[in-house]
Amino acid sequence: MRDRDDELCYRYPMGKPRAKWSVKDQHPFEDNPIGDDFLDWMGSSEGQDSIEALDVVFGALDHVDVDARRRKIIWPDGKRLSIEESAARLHAEHPDMSRNLIETHVVSMPSIRICPAT
Repeated sequence: MRDRDDELCYRYPMGKPRAKWSVKDQHPFEDNPIGDDFLDWMGSSEGQDSIEALDVVFGALDHVDVDARRRKIIWPDGKRLSIEESAARLHAEHPDMSRNLIETHVVSMPSIRICPAT
């Protein structure tokens, strides 16, 4: 944008220039207490249990569809189950895993395909 004297109104036409990153600058993930705590949790038995449950849930839900209108998960055998019923089904197949942990991962499953209600 230019003013009446045909000079730029702004010193930098595209906003302020960004500071250049230097090798001597600290990387954002370096000495990060949140990242360190997360990695510590992943290495703990609780973290390992969660990862194992996540693998089971993602593997099982990879072959299902969702009836979003009725809020049901449609299993390959045709059964339409709620989140709680689906967690119970998976827990019956894997009784050594916490049902609550399984249900948490069923709820958070982001890649379930949504199909139209029939």
